[in-house]
Amino acid sequence: MNTVKSVSASTAGVIPDWVLSSREPVLLRGLVSHWPVVEAGLQSDAQVSAYLERFYQGRPVTYYQCDPSAQGKIFYNDNYSGFNFKRSEANLSQVLRLLEQGRGAAEAPVYYIGSTLVDEWLPGFQEDNRLTLEGVSEPLVSVWLGNQSVVSAHYDCPNNIVCNVAGRRRFSLFPPDQLENLYVGPLDVTPSGRPISLVDIDNPDLEKFPKYQIAEQQKRVVELGAGDALFIPGMWWHHVRALENLNVLVNYWWRSQPDYMSNPEYVLHHALLSLRGLPQEQREIWKNIFNHYIFDYQEDNHRHIPPQVLGVLAPAHRSLAKRIRAHLASIFNRP
Repeated sequence: MNTVKSVSASTAGVIPDWVLSSREPVLLRGLVSHWPVVEAGLQSDAQVSAYLERFYQGRPVTYYQCDPSAQGKIFYNDNYSGFNFKRSEANLSQVLRLLEQGRGAAEAPVYYIGSTLVDEWLPGFQEDNRLTLEGVSEPLVSVWLGNQSVVSAHYDCPNNIVCNVAGRRRFSLFPPDQLENLYVGPLDVTPSGRPISLVDIDNPDLEKFPKYQIAEQQKRVVELGAGDALFIPGMWWHHVRALENLNVLVNYWWRSQPDYMSNPEYVLHHALLSLRGLPQEQREIWKNIFNHYIFDYQEDNHRHIPPQVLGVLAPAHRSLAKRIRAHLASIFNRP
């Protein structure tokens, strides 16, 4: 098993310059230990719940509930016809009370709130708990909380700083090139919007998923305590296990590309429709075309074309992105 690079935060809330450009995960011990929410959590679960409720304005939150038999794992049901949890809406205070009632119980249900925008549900929280990301413009900041949940290995396109503010979380990380060895499930029917690995990494069935042994050799495991943070580069797979009766995490997502660029996953979905069903020889031709224009692109490829007629081959900019989207919309909307 490989290790995760680790640094201690010498100055509260300050991230070393090299971290945000790292191609591998980096553990930042004590990065947000100065946050008031962390200090509240170190006192008690009740204190951190009360702290969060100071900012809550009453907007319903979406939460998942799993039966104790799920052992915390937010996943599909037995025949993959649906999921093993119920999705509901409630007041945040109600969910916190449910977590409090289940504290210490041997057969407590799992309650889980994921990816809830801080500024919309907890206005003022960021002003009280600050993190500076140099060179990052308008990151998406979300809060995640619940009891002892398990989220299967998945990737996110943006870069990610996860700040563990209460409880403990264990992250198991895999490089992007382990896609084939993680046996990923459906792309469009997923528990929480992201494709997930179908392998139970804590108890892998190697007869059903034999190539997972290769991924296991690349796995990196790190446990975050209160005040610790972890930088996860975009596209790294991460499996997350929350370990305490109350766990609270705040994360920051951002992309290094301009905001007018589209999500590459849209291209993947359209390629499944347009390319995968072609005969092998035609797929090879299109593979070469994509390599020429996209994956192996060199500026010299188009020097023979006058700049004023480059069209969609011109360097990307906001107005060109708008024009391409309008053209694609006109195509997709045809009967």
